[in-house]
Amino acid sequence: MICLGLLPVARASDSKLLYGIPNSKYYLELAKVHQRYGHFDEAIEMYGKAIVTETDDSEKNKLKIGLGRAYLHANRAEDAEKTILEAVEAERDTEKKAEYYLYLAEVYETLNRVDKAIEAYEFVLGNCTDNINIHTARQKLTKLLKGNGTLKEYVSLLEKKLEEDPEDIMVMECLARAYSINETNNEKILPLYEKLFDAKPDDRQISSDLIRLLRQSGQYEKAVEVHLKLMESDPDSPKKIYYERISDLYLESGNPEEALIWDERSLAEDPDNAYTCLRVAERYAELKKEDKALEMYISAIAKTQREGDKELISLELVDFYIDLEDLEKAKNLATEVLNSSNDPQIKRELQTRIALIDERKKKESVENSGS
Repeated sequence: MICLGLLPVARASDSKLLYGIPNSKYYLELAKVHQRYGHFDEAIEMYGKAIVTETDDSEKNKLKIGLGRAYLHANRAEDAEKTILEAVEAERDTEKKAEYYLYLAEVYETLNRVDKAIEAYEFVLGNCTDNINIHTARQKLTKLLKGNGTLKEYVSLLEKKLEEDPEDIMVMECLARAYSINETNNEKILPLYEKLFDAKPDDRQISSDLIRLLRQSGQYEKAVEVHLKLMESDPDSPKKIYYERISDLYLESGNPEEALIWDERSLAEDPDNAYTCLRVAERYAELKKEDKALEMYISAIAKTQREGDKELISLELVDFYIDLEDLEKAKNLATEVLNSSNDPQIKRELQTRIALIDERKKKESVENSGS
């Protein structure tokens, strides 16, 4: 019987038999097994043998990264640095080199060589196109700067670099993130992000940060412009996504009339979507266009595919009737949904509405009898 934990070793043995002699794949499988069980010295030995038997330069670099990480886990950070540096310097593919710099940065952080770690993260940000690696580099650089007390010096260095080359995108991004950390340079951050967006319009993190900053500064029209540019560069995504985001911006800015225009455009793109109908109903209600609001609420309920969604939208319509002081319709709808619903939360909400309606009716009756 083969122990399940040793199945990778069995696969490695198969690999050896297939090729007739031990090969790099065989030694790599053994290295991974040893590493998984914390046998780092053995893993290091197997990685070394894999490197010796590997003939492809790019694959050899990958193995050196594995060896470097094994060294790091074995608390041999200096050896890890040397090995990963060899892979970095030998690798010709820029994307792979940027990925390797992430591992190198980790080693530098372990060695408390903050300046070298920062340089490694900067290389990733300046040369990588993989969104996951970019996000990782941004997060780790931010955490590093927050924790080591060198932020002020780092900002000064970046500002000097940017003065020397105002179009250096990598420096621009690092400086923008550094400003964001201490949150005392808000007036400097926005122009940097605007330039970054022009240079890297497909970078969703940059566009998201720019929109957030524009919202915070009350520049909603500029935020709308960013969304429109994103929509132009993203023809494969439904336009309604962007229309609704723009509507939300106008609503946040206190402009429900403009919000309605964009929600109506969204509805034109997807007329059978119940929640798009609901958005339009809510805009009409805010603008006191009761007849159109009622029409859209009813349309939203009719277009729902799930019973739970129908109940939620019906609850909103009950509230709409209450706001209109049409208590009879409000109670009739609330009672109808209450009798058919199996959702305890919805039932409680409806019971609350019915109690409120009854209280208002009682109050109206008292007032009318007194007059």
